[in-house]
Amino acid sequence: MNGSKSRESSKTAIIEEAEYVCNLTETANATVGRLIATQFFIQLIMCSCGIYLALGLFNVVSDGVLMPVVLGYGIANTLMGLFSVLILWELMSQGQRAADTFRAIKSVLQKTVVSAVRESSLDEEERARLDVLVERFSTEAPIQPMHVFNVNFATGASLSGLVLTYIIVLLQFKVGDT
Repeated sequence: MNGSKSRESSKTAIIEEAEYVCNLTETANATVGRLIATQFFIQLIMCSCGIYLALGLFNVVSDGVLMPVVLGYGIANTLMGLFSVLILWELMSQGQRAADTFRAIKSVLQKTVVSAVRESSLDEEERARLDVLVERFSTEAPIQPMHVFNVNFATGASLSGLVLTYIIVLLQFKVGDT
């Protein structure tokens, strides 16, 4: 009898903790979603411009003369681009960590459902709550600024392709001007 009460309280605790995590994530997305989206946009622009303008380092020597201003400009832009890449990497790694945690929580919830069904210790209300929670934890990424994009490594790969394409287009316009 004491063991079944312990399992019952454990199941209730799992449900309550999972609901708390879902509500906390939704609140965080609503609260800082615009800030994260803005930060992504700014860092993408800075990364693209920094990397493109860093290519000025290739023009540091003109007619055999070292041009320190161009060197300083190129180094500053290189650092700006690298710093932006690091910020984007950190944002995406935190989003990926949250997504991995969501997958782990979903797995625990699914195991809870299976064991509770096997033991026939699940009433309809608890089953409905667990089903809703499993669905809520099925999202690809829990951090979704303004529900526009997911913050995870998959988004990072897409952004890398976007930045690279943008830089190539800018370089083609620069080559076409000379």
